[in-house]
Amino acid sequence: MKEGENGCIKPTRFLEEVLEDQDHGGGGDGPHRGGSKGLNRRQPLVETAGPEPEYEIYAAKYGGPVIRKVAIVLWNVGWDEDGPINYYVWAIKAKGGEVILVDTGPSPAQGAARKVPGFVDPIGVVTRIGATGDSVSKVVITHMHWDHVGNIEGYLRAFPKPSSTSRSGSSTSA
Repeated sequence: MKEGENGCIKPTRFLEEVLEDQDHGGGGDGPHRGGSKGLNRRQPLVETAGPEPEYEIYAAKYGGPVIRKVAIVLWNVGWDEDGPINYYVWAIKAKGGEVILVDTGPSPAQGAARKVPGFVDPIGVVTRIGATGDSVSKVVITHMHWDHVGNIEGYLRAFPKPSSTSRSGSSTSA
């Protein structure tokens, strides 16, 4: 991955070709025997994998680095080591323009109160890929921490409006 012109990280194509099949022994004409179903080093990745992906995924950094115990992010290993942690929201952008956000990041007030170094409003960071709070169609919340849901009010359009059903059975939007 590399940082793009817009300050967001965008995946890059790592492979130009696929690796040759390796003979793992055994019989048959399976993918590991180099048969007709197997992949070939001279075959371009596009032919092997099919059409271009339908989505681009961005890691949009909104703060950091913060120096913390490494164990916080490495499954309780490294309590004696300090390391940098950055804050990101993830944006998934479809070729058709739809944007799905994974987590919202904190609100500007929360970023200031927590003294997040290098803090930038996550809504502003997402605009770097051409999205706005109103154009985000869906928000996926991974968990309920301040740095994952604190800016949820900036993306209200992405959440369905609750409806109620009257006693007569007709449905109305709230």
